[in-house]
Amino acid sequence: MLFSAKTINVFVLICICLNTAFAQRKVVIDSLLLLVESDISHIEKVDIYVKLAKENSSSDSANTNKYANKAITLAKEIRYREGEINALYELGLNSMYIGNHSRAEYTFLKIIEKSDSIGYPKGQANGLNGLGILYWRIGNYEKALESHSKSLEIRKEIGDKLDISNSLNNIGLVYHVQSNYEITLEYYLKALTIKKELGDKKKLVSSYNNIGAIYNNQGNYSKALDFYYLALNIIDESGDKFRVSSNLMNIGNI
Repeated sequence: MLFSAKTINVFVLICICLNTAFAQRKVVIDSLLLLVESDISHIEKVDIYVKLAKENSSSDSANTNKYANKAITLAKEIRYREGEINALYELGLNSMYIGNHSRAEYTFLKIIEKSDSIGYPKGQANGLNGLGILYWRIGNYEKALESHSKSLEIRKEIGDKLDISNSLNNIGLVYHVQSNYEITLEYYLKALTIKKELGDKKKLVSSYNNIGAIYNNQGNYSKALDFYYLALNIIDESGDKFRVSSNLMNIGNI
C-alpha cells in the first residue's frame, strides 16, 4: 500500500507529538509521586492518589488500580468517604476501559448508592456520568441519555460549570453516534459556550474537535477545518501536545 507524502508527514508529526505527550504525563506523575510522599495531610494524600490513578488511566491500567486502591484504603482508615467515592470512580472507569463492563456498571451503581447515603451530589453525578459513558460504549443509547440527563441535572444544582459542559458534551456524543447531527450540534455548542465562559482554552479543544467532526460528517469541510484549526492553535499556544495527534489526523483526512 502506498501512502501520500501528506499522510506520511502527518504520521511523523503524530509520532513526535505522542512522544512529547508521554513525556509530559511522566513529569506530572513524577511530581505527584514526590508530593504524596511529602509531609501533607492524609486527606491530601488520598486526593493525590486519586489524581495518580487518573493520570495513569489512559496508559497503565495496573497503576490506575494500584493508586485508586491506595486511595480507598487510606480513605477508609480516616473515614474520608468522599475520597473513597472519588477513587471508586477511577476504578469504575478503568474497568470500563479494559472491557469489564459488568464490573464497571457495578462500581458506578455502588458510587451512586454510597454518594446518596452521605449526601455527596458530586459523587452521584459522577456515578451517573460513568454509567452514561458505559451505556454509550456498549450501544445502549436510551440508558446512556437517561443517565447523562440525570447527571446533568445534579451538576446544574451543584453549579459546577465544567462538569455541566462535560455532561452536555456527553449527551451530544450519544446523539452523534446515532447520526442525529442537528441535536448533537445543539449540545456541543452549549458546551462550547460554557467552556468559553470558563476562560480555560485547553477545555475548548474537545469542543472544537467535536463540532469540527459534525461539520465533517455533514460534508461542510470548510467549517470542519475552521474548528479543527481552532483546536490545533490552542494546543500550539499552550504547549499541550497530548491531543495534537488527533487534530493532525482530522485535518489530514479532509
